[in-house]
Amino acid sequence: DAAGERILESLSGEGIDTQWVGRDPARPTGLMLKEPGTGVRYYRSGSAASAMGPDALLGVPVAEARAVLVTGVTALIGSEPHAAALAFLGSARGLRIVDPNLRAGLWGSDRRAELVRPLIDRCDLLLAGAAELLELVGDGDDRSAKAAAERAHSRGPREVVVRSAASVGVLTADGWQELEIRRDDAVDPIGAGDAFNAGYIAVRLRGGPVDEALRAGVRCGAA
Repeated sequence: DAAGERILESLSGEGIDTQWVGRDPARPTGLMLKEPGTGVRYYRSGSAASAMGPDALLGVPVAEARAVLVTGVTALIGSEPHAAALAFLGSARGLRIVDPNLRAGLWGSDRRAELVRPLIDRCDLLLAGAAELLELVGDGDDRSAKAAAERAHSRGPREVVVRSAASVGVLTADGWQELEIRRDDAVDPIGAGDAFNAGYIAVRLRGGPVDEALRAGVRCGAA
C-alpha cells in the first residue's frame, strides 16, 4: 500500500538493501500512533506483518549474515510471526541478537514473557531494558540488573546487556561491567534504546571490546 511504498522509499534512500522485503497484495502496512501524554496505540491486527510466517524466509540467505536481530514485537503480533522469529534465529549462523521490546496492545501482549523467552533461549547477544528483563527472568530475591543478567545468561545468551535509568551493564564470560550514565531532558526518547543497540552492535561486530561498545551505545542513545 502507499504507506509501505513510502517506507521502502525512505529505507532505500538511506542505502538499505530492501530486496528481501515481501509484498502482501491484500493486507495493509501496520501502524503505530504515539500521542504525547497519552501513549502509544498499535494498529497491527490484520496487517501484512501479522500474517508473515516462516515461509517468508524461503530463499533469504539468513545463514550468510554476520548478524541477525529480532525483537519481541515480531513474537507479539501473531502466531505466524512468532514462528517466523524462531525459524529466523534457528537458520542463523552468525551473531544472533534479540531485543525483547515488550509492548502492550498487541496480539500476544497478555502472554508477552511466555512468547519472548524462547527468543532469548536461542540468541547469543541479548539487549534489554532492566524492567523488561526482570519481567522475563525476575524469579529470585535479588532484583538487581546484574542478577537479572545472570539469570538471563543461564538460559543461553553468552552476552547480556542491561539498560537502566542510571547505568548500562554487560555480563559476559569475563564477568560484569557497568557504566554510569546521565540522562538529560529529552524532547522525545523514542528510539534511544534502538540507537544504543546500534552503537553497541557496531563496535562488537568489528571486534571492539565491551567497554568501547558500551560507550558507543551511550553516545548514540544520547544523540
